[in-house]
Amino acid sequence: MKSTLLSLLAALFTLSLNAQTMNTALLSKECKSGVVYISGEANLGTGFLVSEEGHIVTNYHVIEDELYSMEIEFPDGSIYDEYRIVSTDEEHDLALIKVRNFKRNRHTVLSILATNNAADGTEAATIGHPQGSKWSITKGIVSKAIIREDLDYIAQIDVPVNPGNSGGPLFNKNGLVIGVVAARIEKEHIYARDIQNMNLAINAKQLRSFLKGRVRYKTTPPISNQDLTTAVRQLSKEEEEAAKAANLASIEEKKKAEAELIRTSKETQQKLLEEQAKAEKDRILREKELEQQKIENKKWEEQLNAQQRRKLQEQEFQDRMERQKVEAQLERQRIENQREYETLELEQAKFRLKQAKLQQIKDRKNYYASLDGRFGIRLGAGIIYPLGAIEQFSTNQLDEKPLSWQSSASFTYRFDIKNNRATAFGLFGDFGSLNAMAINQIQQQQQLVGIDQRSTNFFYECEAGFLVREWLRLSAGAGKQELYQANYKQTEVYGTGTIGFIMRFGLVELDWNNSIYYGGVFEKPALSSQLSLLLHFKVAKF
Repeated sequence: MKSTLLSLLAALFTLSLNAQTMNTALLSKECKSGVVYISGEANLGTGFLVSEEGHIVTNYHVIEDELYSMEIEFPDGSIYDEYRIVSTDEEHDLALIKVRNFKRNRHTVLSILATNNAADGTEAATIGHPQGSKWSITKGIVSKAIIREDLDYIAQIDVPVNPGNSGGPLFNKNGLVIGVVAARIEKEHIYARDIQNMNLAINAKQLRSFLKGRVRYKTTPPISNQDLTTAVRQLSKEEEEAAKAANLASIEEKKKAEAELIRTSKETQQKLLEEQAKAEKDRILREKELEQQKIENKKWEEQLNAQQRRKLQEQEFQDRMERQKVEAQLERQRIENQREYETLELEQAKFRLKQAKLQQIKDRKNYYASLDGRFGIRLGAGIIYPLGAIEQFSTNQLDEKPLSWQSSASFTYRFDIKNNRATAFGLFGDFGSLNAMAINQIQQQQQLVGIDQRSTNFFYECEAGFLVREWLRLSAGAGKQELYQANYKQTEVYGTGTIGFIMRFGLVELDWNNSIYYGGVFEKPALSSQLSLLLHFKVAKF
């Protein structure tokens, strides 16, 4: 019974101590649904809901490299990947996002501290996703509301944070947002001095300034002081009976103790009186000794003349001033050293943040540099060999005499630049000249009459088609062939179709194309084969 009563009293004492302090379980219950998980291809971070229209606040560095490739997840599992960037403030590391097709009344809109900043020493907590551990809560205090005068928007906190907490809300005990978690300060290398619990957050004043005119935010605290006061519960009937029995037992023990005290008081009373008499005698003796000492001191002081006393006083004053001067100098030096140390730590933090951003920019440039261009340009020249009409084709008739020259150019558009062998749509152009032997062969096979045998007979061809995985060309189009009849130039239009094979060696390509000609001067469909050497350029990586 006695142990039960003591347990009840201890519980009541603990409840009274916990009244009106931060309750992280209650804070998580009231505010967790307003905290979001932001993930992209390279970054992850935290954000929080500030309006019923779906406005979300986070750090600028969380979305800097993920402007159009993020997913925003709420604790109930709902995910949004359609949004727009409302506003950004790179200098103060803040960003405002608005989710599209936002479902109202399903998530808690967090309230923001209405005036000023949280005071030094204020209890604080944050909900975030450190290292991807979703919706974790950590607790600490606001170490310094403004870390330095020239950085009046940054607060120093000792709330534990890690990568993934960036952009998360910093709460006070009433669930009001008093800051936005921004960074943590780490030592530069393994041999440097440890830095513990020195983390940074954007304070409430800067947050309100950023949201002003953009979002109508809430300031009503979701947790009242009355909610934080834990009520003591009523005792059950069995506990009341146990308490009564324990009270009766306590009364009995007191009675026994009083009886024992009465019994022993008579024995000790005499001793106590004797000790009191002795103490009184000693007191009187000490008073006499002190009085005698005072008299002797007074005589000694009277023997000292005014000049000696003045010298002693001057010396004491000089000594006191010297001590104060030394102490003031030491205090100034200590303050100066502390300022230098804080300045150095802050500059190191800024340098690390700058290095991190530069590394991110470098990584992004390297990523784009690794991609192929979306547009391809090919320029080159080669030889063309007319194989003749299909119905008269025979390998026994092949010789090098009809061999002529041509130049080639093409322009292609790739649908996928992440794949080095993606299919592309292209326009292909050829310009060249058939020699007299090639014209003579066409005249004979196509039964043309009166064609001049000139050494230069220009032709032009343009086709459209596809480059399948950068090695197979399938295209079709039209061409023009210049012919001379009695020194009079005629231009014949004909249709073309091409199957080609491509071998790539870096910027250089070797193309082997086989074409069929029909219509116009080629009443009988004819074949030709071309071998070209081209330079290949790729541009426009987007």
